[in-house]
Amino acid sequence: MSGLSTSFALCHRSQREPCGADRHQQTRRESELHEASSPGTSRSAIAESRKAIAIEPTAEELSGLAAALARRGEIDEAIRRATEAVALKPQLAEAHHNLALMLAGAGRLDEALPHFVEASRLRPELPEVHAALAKALADSGDLNRAAAEFREALRIDDRIADAHHGLATVLVKQGNRGEALSEYARAATLQPDRADFQDDLGFVLAGQGKVAEAIACFSEAVRAAPDFEPARYHLGLVLAATGRFREAAEELNEALRLNPADDGARRALAAVPRK
Repeated sequence: MSGLSTSFALCHRSQREPCGADRHQQTRRESELHEASSPGTSRSAIAESRKAIAIEPTAEELSGLAAALARRGEIDEAIRRATEAVALKPQLAEAHHNLALMLAGAGRLDEALPHFVEASRLRPELPEVHAALAKALADSGDLNRAAAEFREALRIDDRIADAHHGLATVLVKQGNRGEALSEYARAATLQPDRADFQDDLGFVLAGQGKVAEAIACFSEAVRAAPDFEPARYHLGLVLAATGRFREAAEELNEALRLNPADDGARRALAAVPRK
């Protein structure tokens, strides 16, 4: 690889935080826990749920209403209703889990964490509660506990792609790129059309000098999501580093079209020889 390989090693879009908080699909934390009890998201369904609660409130109905409100973007009332559900029935894991998701989504991670922990204590057999707790722990910087919770989720169900991806991201932060590579690969195998999964796998492969495999992953990410700018950027960098300058310039130009404020792509494009 040419001198551009050094730039490539420094330019991963790390702010995208891939573990379960998907760069291409902003968050995948919502679990099936609230789906059964949640009303529809139409105004009429929510109005009926409110009427039922006014007559005879139950934690299950309150938690379901909170989930429906959250999906409509009515976060303040959703958090209030979820808090009422927890107060009414503290042993209901669904209520803790839903409240934790909403608090975390609102940027109130410190408040969310105890509810994630309580949900996993109440329903330890559910992999999604461990995966959600792991994501919250990773976001808070507690990488060792995050890895342990991701592993527990995968012990229960090895088919959760986001948990493999989340564990891989934690392992990268811990410097364990060898195991991270296998976890990213497992995630991409389970969900090959996730552009962010392919992009992260490609980045780790490139860092290990597996250039052809990295190009294949970045190209697959672009195929899956043509407007996913980080994959265009990374593909352009690695193509330039292998001397494929015309193709590199095309990808970097496309990255700039998608994100004109990307100074990294602009600098990389300026460094590509014109042949």
